[in-house]
Amino acid sequence: MSNKMCRIPGRNAGSMGGIGLFRDLIINGALLIAMIHIGSLYYRYRSEDSRALVRERLLLGVACGAAGIVLMFYTVRVSETTILDARHLAVVLAASQGGLVAAAVSGAIVALFRLVFFGVSETALLAAANVVMYSLVCGCIAKLRLSRKKQYLAMSFAAVGSTLAVFGIALPKELLWQTWLMYIGFSAGGGALVYLLMENIIVSDLLFQRFKQQSTTDFLTGLHNVRRFDKALNECMRTAVQRGERLSLLMIDIDFFKSINDTYGHKAGDDVLREIAVVLQRSSRSVDIVSRNGGEEFSVLLPDCSIERAVEVAERIRQSVEAHPFPIERGESLRMTVSIGAATYPDMLSRSDELLQKADDGLYQAKRTGRNRVCVAA
Repeated sequence: MSNKMCRIPGRNAGSMGGIGLFRDLIINGALLIAMIHIGSLYYRYRSEDSRALVRERLLLGVACGAAGIVLMFYTVRVSETTILDARHLAVVLAASQGGLVAAAVSGAIVALFRLVFFGVSETALLAAANVVMYSLVCGCIAKLRLSRKKQYLAMSFAAVGSTLAVFGIALPKELLWQTWLMYIGFSAGGGALVYLLMENIIVSDLLFQRFKQQSTTDFLTGLHNVRRFDKALNECMRTAVQRGERLSLLMIDIDFFKSINDTYGHKAGDDVLREIAVVLQRSSRSVDIVSRNGGEEFSVLLPDCSIERAVEVAERIRQSVEAHPFPIERGESLRMTVSIGAATYPDMLSRSDELLQKADDGLYQAKRTGRNRVCVAA
């Protein structure tokens, strides 16, 4: 907002009238759409790590601050002396997606640019203070336990209301009502556009995250699936080779699992698989990677683990499964056992791509020699 006309690079001074106004609105709408879709990358690939999250929110604040600066260059002219812009929407967007940190950073950037680029004056100081004030208010609103819609509305009301108050101080009375009405309409239209696009992006992102998780997670047990296992095996092997560490692998198969499905039905079989997954996770180390490789076969990757330690973990798993009651329908419970094959790189093999085969050999040896045991292939 400004009550002094500032010449903007590339702007034609004759952009008054309906055509000029319509063009300005189209340009601002296009900028907002581009800004939101670029910003959606933050939402899609944001991190769950707390330290990375703070860094990403800072970056989001910087990006929204830059977007606010761009919006200041593409204004909507109300009269010969008054222009409007949508800088507040960039701040509201930062607050709604990144909280107080992003809102404060974006507001500070916009306010500083307002003073540095357009010059320090009473009006400029008032406009800069206004941006800082509503950015902090919006950031505080983000902390309230409100729905996304209510938060966004509250932030928009705060930013628009604060700016209307500044208009009341800075503008002559003959321009006040016209400017107020145009700014309210302009902000309502732009705000609705931003909100609808953001909601669409959020829903799309939730679906994206769900499909992404399903592509690497076993739907029944919640463990890694075979695709994620293959990737984890390659990553762990690469790390072991680079650091000169050991990498152990356990291949696990439920003994006589087919008889469970044949006797009690597939529902009971699914219950057993889910319960086995729980036992495996409890019996493994916190750094180990537990996967369901298919059917009744599971695996455990043990980074930086010797064969002796791997056999200890395998024995703990075997004993835990043997002692665990597996509840099924009608109040019954079953007793299960597992056979386990163990292998370690580089203690037992010279080539990294032989680890899986070596662990499988151990598993087959355990099954051939009576099941319910741990074997290390010779």
